[in-house]
Amino acid sequence: MMPGLLSWTLVLAGGALGAIVRVAITRFFVRHQGSDFPRGTLVVNLSGAFVVGLLAGVMFIWSRWDPTDPAFVFLVHGLVGSYTTVSSLSLEWLLLLRAGRARAAWAYLAATVIGGMVLVLLGLLLGLTVVARALMQVVS
Repeated sequence: MMPGLLSWTLVLAGGALGAIVRVAITRFFVRHQGSDFPRGTLVVNLSGAFVVGLLAGVMFIWSRWDPTDPAFVFLVHGLVGSYTTVSSLSLEWLLLLRAGRARAAWAYLAATVIGGMVLVLLGLLLGLTVVARALMQVVS
């Protein structure tokens, strides 16, 4: 396969998998906790922020953060890119406002944005730490 076609195929495969997992998690939360608050999308976006930070930490050391690396393309652009979703966040925020639940809407937005930034940093630190420890064991 040509490099361009390989990249598109990796994004497509990762994207399909990420979208399926996102829908499954969202449906799980609606089924078990109701739809009064978009818990599923919140969990998806926060866990996605953590995972992308973790992958960044690992891939920064292993591949020197090469965005054309096939693993990076599949995992970050494909899987996590379709797993997390700003469009669902935006729609659910708007629906909370429309339902007269402004406090819940703003809490949801703040939890997603602030929580996402905190978790991406925690994921990055964990990824860097895990890889650094693995390299130390290899060297010693």
